[in-house]
Amino acid sequence: MEKEVKYAVGIGLCLILFKYTALWIGGWTGMVIYLFYYAIGFITILFASILAIKAISKKTLNRARVFSVSISLLALAVVVFQPIEWSIEKLKSPVVYAGSCKHTVSRVWLKLRADGSCEYNAGKFMESEMYTGIYHLKEDTIQINFHSSKVPKDIRTQFVINQLGIREIGDSIGHYHMFITKIDKLKR
Repeated sequence: MEKEVKYAVGIGLCLILFKYTALWIGGWTGMVIYLFYYAIGFITILFASILAIKAISKKTLNRARVFSVSISLLALAVVVFQPIEWSIEKLKSPVVYAGSCKHTVSRVWLKLRADGSCEYNAGKFMESEMYTGIYHLKEDTIQINFHSSKVPKDIRTQFVINQLGIREIGDSIGHYHMFITKIDKLKR
């Protein structure tokens, strides 16, 4: 029975480790790690199911088997319900506006918070490109000042609020993002 506990703990830790490593690394390497994450998730579900079926069919519930199933289910709960991400989000200021602009394979999104902070995800394919800063609202115009000096020049810092959402303002006729609203508690 101790083998089952070791396997459950090992598989559960691998599942959590692979998920957060893939998110941290990003890019093509992150995508490969993410594929392993899905495979380990499938193995975790299979392992927990087999242990549960064994326990029910033999009608013997011993501590090792219950612990093994519990560890497997706990690992699945961590990656599915994301308590780490939820806790981090709860520590931040409430979101007053969240909008996104869909692309073919990615999504650009913008979050404005009640304390004047903001988050902008540039939506690069296979990369995590997140920028934070502060925003200032004047009538129907939003000005963002990013914290990083490494923000690419194609990311706009001025936005206008209209009936559909928030649109980027720029000095050329290139592609602009139109952020369709998800949450709109933004006071003008």
